[in-house]
Amino acid sequence: MINDDIRPQSEEKPASGRVKGFSEIAGGPAGHAEAMVRALRPGSARRRSRWLPIGAAAAVVIAATAACTTSGGDQSPPQVQPPAAAGADPDRGLAPGQYLYVGERGDGVGNSRGDVAYQTESTREIWMPATWTDEWMERRNHARPVKIIPASEDTPENQRRFEQGTFSGEWRAACGSWSYMGENADKPACRPLEGKWSRPTPEFLAALPRDPDALLAKLKEGPEPGAKISPELDAFGDARELLSTGMVPKDLRTVLHQALLRMPGIKVAENVPNLDGRKGTALGFVDVLPRVPQGTELDEIIIDPVSEQIIGTRRTMVRDMVLGEGNQTNPAVVFRTGQVMGHSTITVAVVDRLGAEPTA
Repeated sequence: MINDDIRPQSEEKPASGRVKGFSEIAGGPAGHAEAMVRALRPGSARRRSRWLPIGAAAAVVIAATAACTTSGGDQSPPQVQPPAAAGADPDRGLAPGQYLYVGERGDGVGNSRGDVAYQTESTREIWMPATWTDEWMERRNHARPVKIIPASEDTPENQRRFEQGTFSGEWRAACGSWSYMGENADKPACRPLEGKWSRPTPEFLAALPRDPDALLAKLKEGPEPGAKISPELDAFGDARELLSTGMVPKDLRTVLHQALLRMPGIKVAENVPNLDGRKGTALGFVDVLPRVPQGTELDEIIIDPVSEQIIGTRRTMVRDMVLGEGNQTNPAVVFRTGQVMGHSTITVAVVDRLGAEPTA
C-alpha cells in the first residue's frame, strides 16, 4: 500500500473443537438495530458535507490508474441494485453438495518499495462446501503482467523482484487447509487451522462478541502489546478482511458495521460504485500513520444496503503524492487528491458444484 514511502508534493524531498458445516454458521437472525438501518439504508443519512463523519489476504491488490478519478459517492437519488449473482441466499445456509462462492476481482497499485510501486490486475475465487471437512478450492490469476511505476524503473531486476510476491494457480484441500507451497499436496485430511480475521473458522466466528462495543474492542486488540501501529487503522483493516471472506453471518455483519460506525474517524458515503459499477454504502477510514499524520488514502468497504454483504472495496488519495525522483532519467509520478488507487468487486453467492461460477 502506498503511504509513507511516497512524499507529499508540497514537502521537501528527503536525501536518498467440533467441526461445523458452513450451513450452520451462514445463517442467523437479522438483528437490525435502528441506527444501523438508518446508516445503511440508501438515502437516509443526512449530509453535512460530501463525507459524513460518524465519531486498512490472500491479498488481492486493488485498483489504480494514472488518470485522476473523482472520489466522492454519487449524489443522484440512490437506487436499490439488483443482486450481482443468481442462486440461493448465502444467509439461508447451504444444502448438501452446494458451495459458498466468494470471488474478488481487482486492479490496483500496491506494495511500494522505496520510490517504486507496481500495478496489477488480479482475481481470487474460493469455493467453500456445505460440510466444512469436504474439499475446498481456491483459484488465483494475475490477468496481466506487473507494471512498474515509474516506468523508468521497469528493469528486468525490478520486474523479477515485484513478481516474487505474486502468483497464479489452483489449490484444493479438505477444510481449506491447503498450502500455497504445496507441502500438504498428498495430505487430503484436514489440518488444524487457527481462526483469524482473514481466515475465520466456525469456532472463531461463534466466539466473536455480538455487542458493537465489545466487538470494536476485540478488533483493536493486537497480537501482543505494541504490535499494532494504530488500533483504529488495524481494526478497520481486520474488519475489511473478515467481511471479504464472505463467511460472516448476517447477525455478525450487522454488529460489525455498528462497531465500525462507533469508531472515531469513520466516514460514510452513499452510492459508491465497486469496480463493476454496482453501488452501495461505503464505510471509510483514512490511513493516518505516525510518519504521515495527515493520511494518504481513504480506504473504503462498500456494502450492499439491503443484504449488508460486502460488494467491493476502494482506495482513494486524500492528498497529492509524488513517486520517483523527478529527473530526466527517473521522471516522477504524481498521484492526485481524489485519484482512485484501488478498486475491487466482491461477489458472494451459492453455486451447485466445485469450480462453478455464479450466473448474473
